[in-house]
Amino acid sequence: MDIPLQPVITRTVSEASPQKSTLLENQKQLSHAESAAIHSEVVPRDPNARPEVFRWLAQEILFVLTATMTIAMPSFLQGSILIAAPAIQRNLSMTTVEVTWMMAASSWVS
Repeated sequence: MDIPLQPVITRTVSEASPQKSTLLENQKQLSHAESAAIHSEVVPRDPNARPEVFRWLAQEILFVLTATMTIAMPSFLQGSILIAAPAIQRNLSMTTVEVTWMMAASSWVS
């Protein structure tokens, strides 16, 4: 927030003509500008309006799809490992303990 302030003028003891300090005026300007900024930010919004971060409907749909897939992916991964486990065990000559570790690794990652 850019608030134009006047310079603070101070006087020394040796000066013959006293100059008025504008510190108090600067504080008044600042407090007035802050209160105006606070009051201008309070704007009633339509609760059914699209959030400002989504510019297009496609962005909103992709966000919902991404959030949904993020929740569903661990279950999908564990299910696919469960289905493929017998073939993996047979082709790689793995013991039951090793297959169990393979199943548990996907749970630890998610």
